[in-house]
Amino acid sequence: MRLNIFEGARRIAMLIGGVWAIGCISYAIFNEPYVVLSYEVSSLGAKPELVENCSPDSASEYIAYVPGSDASIDLCFAASRADNGMMLIPYAPAADGKVWMAEEYSTEVRNYTRSVRQSFQLDTVGIKAAGEKRSAARREQWADAAKALFLGLIAGWILVVAIGWIVRGFLGIAHGRDARPSEQPSTAAITGK
Repeated sequence: MRLNIFEGARRIAMLIGGVWAIGCISYAIFNEPYVVLSYEVSSLGAKPELVENCSPDSASEYIAYVPGSDASIDLCFAASRADNGMMLIPYAPAADGKVWMAEEYSTEVRNYTRSVRQSFQLDTVGIKAAGEKRSAARREQWADAAKALFLGLIAGWILVVAIGWIVRGFLGIAHGRDARPSEQPSTAAITGK
């Protein structure tokens, strides 16, 4: 029995394509999308509000996982412009309705932001937003997996066809065949006539 390298190559290509498809589908099914919600405290003592993105120059605290939502929270504290023009974070009330402010990484601001983080509770709006964001992330994940699957299979097919064409050309094998046609001696040569 002769070794058919083209049949073997086709089987290997199908095996690689199958593994690629299983990998792409497994990614879409088993990978949990990462969901982060941004909440901002706009002023000292204000309730954290759900926002699209945090303000620039804000201080932040990160809550890795909020039970009941499977979401992480980026809790931001908006900066205010001080009399000297610096952007500072309010951290405590002062006399005459003013507030004490300091830089983001000061001890006072860190203590204030940690205390707000510890008392943070995700509201129903946040739970709903986390669910919607997770659903959108899952749809995007499935779309990415489908693109990777089809583009990978197309690229693999093109590679297999190109390699087959090159090898057939070097071996002198006609397109669509796995071996050169065997040359049959003519009957005249056999009989000696």
